[in-house]
Amino acid sequence: MSYIRFHEVGREYRTGEVVVEALKKVSFEIERGKFTLIVGPSGAGKTTMLSAMLDFIQPEHGEIRLNGTPYPGLAPDEIRAHFAYVEQETPTLPGTLRDNLTLANPGATPEDIDTVLKTVRLDEHVAILPQGLDTELTDTNVSGGQRQRIALARALLAKPDILLLDEVTAQLDGISEGAIHDAITDYATRHAVVTVAHRLSTVVDADNIAVMQAGRIIAQGTHHQLMTDNPLYQQLVAALSLDK
Repeated sequence: MSYIRFHEVGREYRTGEVVVEALKKVSFEIERGKFTLIVGPSGAGKTTMLSAMLDFIQPEHGEIRLNGTPYPGLAPDEIRAHFAYVEQETPTLPGTLRDNLTLANPGATPEDIDTVLKTVRLDEHVAILPQGLDTELTDTNVSGGQRQRIALARALLAKPDILLLDEVTAQLDGISEGAIHDAITDYATRHAVVTVAHRLSTVVDADNIAVMQAGRIIAQGTHHQLMTDNPLYQQLVAALSLDK
């Protein structure tokens, strides 16, 4: 069953007399137990897709459904409660590491926190912090890659139906990137993961890849199917030096 279903969704932006079709008759499904990837060149409509999923913008044509219910029949908070969203650049919040991790799930157990910290490879860093989880976070004790992993750990602790990620591995080293990829893939087997990718190196095993161009989804399939059938996907892979 689909968590989210786009049906011929259209969205326009107007700047003065200029009209830009950001989404054009987009039909797309996010399914339970699937890892979905959205790719495309700059300006293809990927960010608009995310905004529409989260109900930050509303379609002018077509409809979006959550578990079969059209978005207009749901309050924005009802929709967003099903998602955890991790952006490419996610700052830490004022407070301790524990505060940051449990923001979306204050009832997270110590066992849940320990498991997630190991999953995102933060357990060793926590062990050397002066007060462990109760250390106040500062620019001097958390790196950019660690901030990204804290944001992902917070999202995993929230246990959302849909984990929505905007290239969360961009600041990670190879070892951490591999661990994060394994965690995301595992999470997708029980819930749903949607990744908007600017580089493709860790998501070639996605269950479904949607290729966007000029506001449209022009192709969908697995990495191997698209490498055979879709020239734009082939160009994106070549430009990013993806291991085929």
